[in-house]
Amino acid sequence: MAENNAHIFKKAVPIWLKDREKEVNICVKLICRHTKGKKGLLRIGGASFYQVYFDGGLVHFGPARKAHGYSAVDELHVPEYISEISLRVIGYNCPAFNGVLQSSFVVAELEADGEILAATGLGGFDCFEDTQHVQKTVRYSFQRQFTESWDMTNTIKDAEFAEVDPGVKLSMRDVPYADITGYAAKPLQIAGTWHMEKENRYPLRYYIENPKDTVHFSLDELQSHAYEEWLRIKTDYHKAAHTDKITAGGCAIWDLGFVIAGFFRLKLHTKAGARIIFSFAEQIDAEHSLYVKEFNTINLIEWTLPAGDWDLRSFEPYAARYMEIIVMEGDIEAEYVGMEEFAFPMSHIMTSAPDDAELAEIYNAAVRTFRHNVIDIYMDCPSRERAGWLFDSFYTGKAERYFTGSSDVEKAFLDNYVKGGERKETPGMVSMIYPGDVTRDEFIPQWAMWYAVEICDYITERGGVADKPKFKEQMEKLVGYFDKFKNEFGLLERLDNFNFVEWSALNDRVFDVSWPTNMLYAKMLEGLGTVYGREDWIGQSASINKTICDMAFDGTLFCDRAVRDADGKLKNTDERSETTQYYALFLGTAAPRGKEFEALRKMVLDVFTTERIEEHPDILRSEMFMGVYLKIDVLLNMHMPEKALNEIKAYFLPMARESGTLWEHLSGYKSRDHGFAAYAAAAIDKALRQKAERS
Repeated sequence: MAENNAHIFKKAVPIWLKDREKEVNICVKLICRHTKGKKGLLRIGGASFYQVYFDGGLVHFGPARKAHGYSAVDELHVPEYISEISLRVIGYNCPAFNGVLQSSFVVAELEADGEILAATGLGGFDCFEDTQHVQKTVRYSFQRQFTESWDMTNTIKDAEFAEVDPGVKLSMRDVPYADITGYAAKPLQIAGTWHMEKENRYPLRYYIENPKDTVHFSLDELQSHAYEEWLRIKTDYHKAAHTDKITAGGCAIWDLGFVIAGFFRLKLHTKAGARIIFSFAEQIDAEHSLYVKEFNTINLIEWTLPAGDWDLRSFEPYAARYMEIIVMEGDIEAEYVGMEEFAFPMSHIMTSAPDDAELAEIYNAAVRTFRHNVIDIYMDCPSRERAGWLFDSFYTGKAERYFTGSSDVEKAFLDNYVKGGERKETPGMVSMIYPGDVTRDEFIPQWAMWYAVEICDYITERGGVADKPKFKEQMEKLVGYFDKFKNEFGLLERLDNFNFVEWSALNDRVFDVSWPTNMLYAKMLEGLGTVYGREDWIGQSASINKTICDMAFDGTLFCDRAVRDADGKLKNTDERSETTQYYALFLGTAAPRGKEFEALRKMVLDVFTTERIEEHPDILRSEMFMGVYLKIDVLLNMHMPEKALNEIKAYFLPMARESGTLWEHLSGYKSRDHGFAAYAAAAIDKALRQKAERS
């Protein structure tokens, strides 16, 4: 083990299956039985991910995700009554959005009364290859690694382990440890059967068809064909009393009551053995089909069981409200179906729900959404990606500060970006997600600007002033990156790669000159200029804002974009949207109280309401992501708390009542548990404080 890691582990060294640390999707199991009667301290690190069990109960999932070249170590207290510690570790060796590519290793030691009772590479841990884990399965999603298939008819086997050098710097975990809490699901009062149809319900997902840009197993080498079966399965349900006993050809559905993020747990008995396909989703249709089409995920786990009693858990955390067991072979009796929620510790939530009953529903949904998505980094969702996206983090940072009074996870999130977030392929630009590996040559230039604005807020509003120096070089390089896209007016024109301003038709209006993008660019320059004392950046910001007002504002509204005509002259189109107006007001291009923007403010207050249907059909309405959030902030910045609360209720209350969480899109067809949406609670609090101050 490298010298710089020796201070954490006293005797343990990193190990893995000999000569297999680069192999894809391998699972190992470590067992230690030297604990009972002594309070212990378990230190553990590894890659890609691991679960920790005390006497068969799941107590932890780790490690906290870090930048390339770094790895976090967990330290868990072991009660004196525990007789067995077991570790389940999967080394993926697979680039994905939810963590950086790292060769496989595990390092662990158990200490009690100053004595090392067990240490990897020394002794005390029995180490096995877990061959109950099926290695060659399909990808779960383009953004995450592999689906789970477990064949419990296999026995874990002895294997040769050897010391390895993972090539990382180890450091102690710097974010809170998550809560793991069990939730039992209730069966729907329906009875189901299934049959195989000739045609697939959906096409085979693109990441199973030999994609060039993902690590995967080809179709002809797969050891599990559950997904191919599931695509042809048609379930038929009718109203009937639920029974826990299901035989081959039968199926049943359970409901958690709201969306939960964590690990599935099933307690099953089978007399003759069974093979089941377990599927899950955040929503269900009228025919009781679990809806996953828009997710682009493969929401299923396969278990093959010999006769006996089984207490089963998924290895990876997922998100679901509904769960379905399809019995392919044999029989089962379901004693328990549920999830063990994996969430930011409730003890760190320092706020409470408002007195208003409807606002309290939204607040509680925001808390649940926040806790599911703030584990070790800021995540977009706890399902399809579990990825650390910029812009999402801009609002999640505000939510963390509101809920906890601190910014511990944001500090860790931003630290990862400083250490490894810059794109090697595009010097000066940062990745759109991190820590993670974007396997396509893709980035979002606007997300880099939001990253800079978030850093400014973190430094000036959330106690991060001591971290100011570490961002300086990266921010200078980022500002320099954009210089080459300036046109004759000092505006950014035709930025490279995937330009993004909103999930609406506004995103079809990003070329040649996007006015929202340039408003954001001006805000970035102003913020960085103020933080780092760069008067030249502040001057550029003021000049850009003046140019935007001169060229894009018609006295009432800002245009969405300008394009080059046949003579090369830059001219506005007749396209207008709500969201562009919110960009202008939120980012400061339009002074919130300036007389020249009085007509604009009137449109925002009197026309762009949730009740708006036919008026101004030519003006594009906002989507949740991101216009609605900017709109709420604009109303709060204009000190219109009643209007802000009306908007918040109109958008978020149906979500809270449907899933107990807050969503990415108004439609709800994609993620119903999206991290940045937790900001709704902070917005409610700000609006209520404004009302109180006024009264």
